[in-house]
Amino acid sequence: MSKYSFARIQPTQFESMAQALLEKTYRIGGNLIQFGAGQDGGREATWSQSPSHPQYSRPTNQKADVTKEWVFQVKYHDLDQRGWSTARDAILSDLEKELDKIVNKYAVPCDAYVMITNVPFTGARNVGTRDQVTALADRWRRHIPEIYIWDAADLSRILDANADVRTAYIDTILPGDMIKAIYNQATSSQDRKQSALRAYLKFVTDRESSARAEEAGDEPDLPLSGVFIDLTLRIQDSSDRLLTKSLSRNRRAKPSTDTVLLPESWTSVRASFALFFADHPHILLLGGPGLGKSTLTPLCQES
Repeated sequence: MSKYSFARIQPTQFESMAQALLEKTYRIGGNLIQFGAGQDGGREATWSQSPSHPQYSRPTNQKADVTKEWVFQVKYHDLDQRGWSTARDAILSDLEKELDKIVNKYAVPCDAYVMITNVPFTGARNVGTRDQVTALADRWRRHIPEIYIWDAADLSRILDANADVRTAYIDTILPGDMIKAIYNQATSSQDRKQSALRAYLKFVTDRESSARAEEAGDEPDLPLSGVFIDLTLRIQDSSDRLLTKSLSRNRRAKPSTDTVLLPESWTSVRASFALFFADHPHILLLGGPGLGKSTLTPLCQES
């Protein structure tokens, strides 16, 4: 089973992808020649492999080490139109015809022949596509010692080893279910982030809503709202007018605060009044230890 789908890729794209894989694999360590569109003598590419190449093996029809000539050919079939079974039969017919052209029509020097196709093969014993290819290759082995076919599964493994080529064609070779899986993974990742954020905010809210007075001998998780005693504060004279204007503006903008009366004296103002109804972006609370600064802050956060 092939990992990637070659049903949506166009024939010209498939040929370009195959040539890109050949470029990455065979350009170094041998003389690779890529052929473009037009008459190519039954070849998409040829590769001359020197006997000094680390993966060299002597052709079985040669008695000495010679330069090994490779021929690569691409065959694309529309699987949606033909169907898999018909496409497999077509590949077997293509292989017979192309080998005949190389040997008899064009007399192309060839020690190893590779056909690259988008058609997935079957592995059933004797009747499967791979065994049929082996039987066909045996009839031509006297002329071409090595005959291979890279089907969809072979191409998938080669693409796995060539990240640059895979990335260049990823939008056309990923099957729909894999695209869906990637989307689900991305969505799941985003959901995990949101879930973690919500869990953290809940933790902060729960933590700040309790008085945390266990060390003083009180019951645990004592609601802060149950023990809160509002404090009084004195506002500096220099900010009297500014705060009065701010509070008055808030009362006009928020009808629900109409019942709230402005303090009679700015020297004794409820802390919650100033914090809840002033529109200052920052407020600084000054006070000695134990006066309730830390208690006041989470109460405002909870509200």
